[in-house]
Amino acid sequence: MLRLCKRIKPFPRKYNLRHLCSYSNNTIFALSSAPGRAGVSLVRISGPHAATVFEKLTEPTQVPPPRVATLRKLLAMKQEGKQMQLVEDRLIDHIMVLYFPSPNSYTGEDVVELHLHGSPAGLKATLSELGKLPYFKMAEPGEFTRRAFTNNKMDLIQAEGIIDLIHAETEQQHKQALSYFDGKTHQIYQTWTKQLTQYVAHLEAIIDFSEDENLTSDIQSATVKQIEVLKNNIFSHLNDNRKGELIRSGIQLAIVGPPNAGKSSLLNFLANRDAAIVSPFVGTTRDIIEISLDIAGYPVIISDTAGLNEESDDPIEQEGILRARKRFLEAHIKIAMFDANTYPNNTKLTDEIIKLADEHNEKVIKIYNKSDISQLDSNTSGLLISCKTGIGLPEFMNVIEQEIKELFLSNANKVTVVTRERHRQHLQDVVVNLDLALKTTSIELCTERLRTSLHSIGKITGRVDTEQILEVIFRDFCTGK
Repeated sequence: MLRLCKRIKPFPRKYNLRHLCSYSNNTIFALSSAPGRAGVSLVRISGPHAATVFEKLTEPTQVPPPRVATLRKLLAMKQEGKQMQLVEDRLIDHIMVLYFPSPNSYTGEDVVELHLHGSPAGLKATLSELGKLPYFKMAEPGEFTRRAFTNNKMDLIQAEGIIDLIHAETEQQHKQALSYFDGKTHQIYQTWTKQLTQYVAHLEAIIDFSEDENLTSDIQSATVKQIEVLKNNIFSHLNDNRKGELIRSGIQLAIVGPPNAGKSSLLNFLANRDAAIVSPFVGTTRDIIEISLDIAGYPVIISDTAGLNEESDDPIEQEGILRARKRFLEAHIKIAMFDANTYPNNTKLTDEIIKLADEHNEKVIKIYNKSDISQLDSNTSGLLISCKTGIGLPEFMNVIEQEIKELFLSNANKVTVVTRERHRQHLQDVVVNLDLALKTTSIELCTERLRTSLHSIGKITGRVDTEQILEVIFRDFCTGK
């Protein structure tokens, strides 16, 4: 039975990260499309003075209807002291404009979009004219999305989804980013927040109305069970083999083996280009060569490593061997490649690191190259391939795709909650505090542990924390987002 003790001062109830984001009266602008020549370039403007663009820089000058694409002439500002200035002399471009009045816009402020022809000269002139307008300034990286967060258009989870969506290069990265941006992940955190808030309320009811022992006992018993369920639920999301982080950063695949086994040839096959130098001389590859690929919709970083030459006394080659061993043991998918024509000669070092992987119950895929000129028994444990003729390479790719999918098999139908290390750290804090809440004999201490858990979830969604978190999150945005 939890016992009552002197009540502990709680965390501030209404401490919102958005309160830390204050902006001046400035209106911001930036190129929101990719830089360089293009069919169309998009300049975005956001702030209280956004609509003055129409009066100062367009012809005609009236504000267009909200969310209606309208053709305008984009003009340079009138020069002081000149009474007669022809429109043709001030013309920059014929453009399309869109107006999104507050609060129904991306940022929650008045937003104007200028769709120009993608000329570097025209874009330069446009940005120059915008910079001359009062209260206008060039946007900082991520400032549009940061203002959207400040104006309650999204939380930090959704803001992170946007930056992941922008950088997504594979199908799985795109799907994961969308689950963050469209609110699926947000709903999970919101549910946990509501549950914790409810549990705090229940325990406070026990403290405030402890005279009724029957009510106290019933509420306490039910709340403890619910806390246990919530703790297990969050722990199951943490126990995800770092699926979210892997999809964001890439699956590490390392190829090791004796010199001249064909590792660089295999890398070039996978890359579909000459990414690595191939030669018959031992020690051609001294350092790790990396390429990033999209395999079955997943981001994969493939590492070609120095040949594991047991006879080498070259200090540079030996350093390359040490790096190869380290990368192999850290990789999510491990490939050991041998020369089928000379196997098992010069395989001592390769066999040693395979044994190390086996001791940690980590799977190693063995492949034997140059099978087109080898008499190696087809019953040998591993895949027989030829990088020169293509023998066995389709089967090898099928094995790799299956290995990649198996990394995510246990969590295939679960919404990814953790995609960043900061998410994981804060959720681990939640689990620790929920566990302590269940172990304490004091209702007040239990309640405080729940409040601490709420505080940790708030650091993920943006409800609680300091300005430093914002700087970390938004610094990776481009200026037009």
